[in-house]
Amino acid sequence: MAYGAGAPNCGEYSRLKLRPGGPPALRTPQSLQGLPNLSPAQLSKVQSSFELMVRIVICLELVYSAGGHVHLEQPTNSMAWLEKDVARFVKFCAPHLVNFAACTYGADWQKSWLLACSYISMTSLGTKCEHGINAHEIIAGQSADGSFRSRKTSEYPQAMCSAIARLISPLCISTGTLLDLQAALTLIPKKGLTDLPISYEDGGGPLFSTGLEQTVPARRTYIQHLRKSWIDRIFEQKLHLKFLRFLQADDSSPPFSDEDIQPFRDILSNFLTERGHTASWENREDQPLHLSVLQQISHCMHDSDKTLFPCLQDGVSTGFDKDIPPSSCFPAASNSMENAMPLSVHMTN
Repeated sequence: MAYGAGAPNCGEYSRLKLRPGGPPALRTPQSLQGLPNLSPAQLSKVQSSFELMVRIVICLELVYSAGGHVHLEQPTNSMAWLEKDVARFVKFCAPHLVNFAACTYGADWQKSWLLACSYISMTSLGTKCEHGINAHEIIAGQSADGSFRSRKTSEYPQAMCSAIARLISPLCISTGTLLDLQAALTLIPKKGLTDLPISYEDGGGPLFSTGLEQTVPARRTYIQHLRKSWIDRIFEQKLHLKFLRFLQADDSSPPFSDEDIQPFRDILSNFLTERGHTASWENREDQPLHLSVLQQISHCMHDSDKTLFPCLQDGVSTGFDKDIPPSSCFPAASNSMENAMPLSVHMTN
């Protein structure tokens, strides 16, 4: 896509609602996620306007990351510009802020629109009102028929639309071929089974899997000998062909019998014994996984997550009565609740 434009409904972000005589405000600059004591219906409006804003910003970011130009439009004084997702978009995708004064494009309103855009040429269309504060029609409050005056200003003036269209239309001219989904799928390259890189790394412990063992042979794999013994056994007994027949048969029974699996258990038990560990294949009645064996493998792989299997064996905590032990695999999370969205805005699971 050559150009993406987003202009989500700004009604719930309008500062006109903060003035007397307008519809009730559901948010303020200090309470972007909703004022206290809103009804469920009002909270739903707050959440919907926020979700619409965020989703449009994400779409524009995707267009920009694919090489297209983008702009996001809101009234200049809209509270949407205070949202952190919008600020992120402006910072990384749309550094040019262009003001469009309504009066300079043929509309006698006290209003302006702001476009945050990536296309620097858009700045040539920017204008500002030179007529003073009360020179144009005030759009706050209600008309004689009871409708809110701001409603009629939601549509851009024709002159503004034409100016923007003339500027961006050259970007949208393409000589490329339009592809349907099936044609696009045929262009995705297919990797052969023997094409490098081949992923053989176990990815355990401090070693993160990259699939580059063949091209970076110096990298260490902690279960290399175990893996080779298992692969040799699979080929000797032609278990890979047995599994293929199982898939073709659409059978609901397990693909391998206990007789097929037992040699692999023996190989794993010997592997653990050689490294000073004892393999225990006993399970609790309510626990079908071999957690003890998995824990021993975790030790052999120098896994940094040393609390996982003890937690699984004891019963996983919800974190309600006591904290869940950190895994050491991820950065520690901050306990700060600053800018946290209140749970009250979620009306469904």
